[in-house]
Amino acid sequence: MAPLPSVVESYVNELRTMHHEPRRNMNVELKNVKIHPDMSEETNCFSATIYFDGKKIGEVRNNGRGGCNDYHWSDPVAGKALTAWAETQPHEFAFDHLDQVIDPLLEQQETIKWLKRNTKSKTLFRLPGDRKAEWRIVKAPFDAKVRVFILNKYPTVECIANEDLNKAAAFC
Repeated sequence: MAPLPSVVESYVNELRTMHHEPRRNMNVELKNVKIHPDMSEETNCFSATIYFDGKKIGEVRNNGRGGCNDYHWSDPVAGKALTAWAETQPHEFAFDHLDQVIDPLLEQQETIKWLKRNTKSKTLFRLPGDRKAEWRIVKAPFDAKVRVFILNKYPTVECIANEDLNKAAAFC
């Protein structure tokens, strides 16, 4: 068996020395996301660039007809490290572990896109007990006056989406 490249070996060793607890906060990011709902049948049809620990390492795409994502690595060593790390993560299915890391990132990107579009001319906020992805709306662009209005009328406000889209995305 050939020795592992040093980058892959260092990631695998790091995972082994963490008391068998997987490293859940690995920096995996998708950029240049393009989702094609009109071409999606059984799965999302999309393409995106994968960044791992701040470095572009490849591309991912899915043709939307069911099946796994396709990965094309510009940095195969980092691609192997990412795949090895994905194997250590909690997963719903016993296969396609990397897909189970990428798909939530894709969903988060789409959620943030939706929030950006809807917070341009409206103010979205949540109260404790609101259902997941349910937002209350003030039909006015967000500003200090709208913020004061919401906080005075609803002192238990849980989140104002216009203030932090990433925090708001966690409620979707």
